[in-house]
Amino acid sequence: MSGERLSLSPRDTIEIVSSTPEELEVEASYAPGGSPPPAHHHPMWNPDEEPARVRWRTSPGGRTEEWFRRLDGLFSPQGALARGEGVDFQALLEEYDDVFRLDLD
Repeated sequence: MSGERLSLSPRDTIEIVSSTPEELEVEASYAPGGSPPPAHHHPMWNPDEEPARVRWRTSPGGRTEEWFRRLDGLFSPQGALARGEGVDFQALLEEYDDVFRLDLD
């Protein structure tokens, strides 16, 4: 849904600009003073003192939006982590290895 905001972490969000099977376009907001995500194929974070925004497109869209929705289900204020539920991140990474891969080198 265009304009919807999803949590990437407790402090960082993305807004879905547009979503079709051919392309997903999002705009991410990274809070100041952040730390990098686990090393992966497109690391982005904001180590500075001012908020940062970045917009990118994924083509084809694939399951990228679904991945972001799963993260939102974990990190949003109503998400699993806020409710104190345990999360098997390894299983999540295996399930979405076509979307997000750790850089283990």
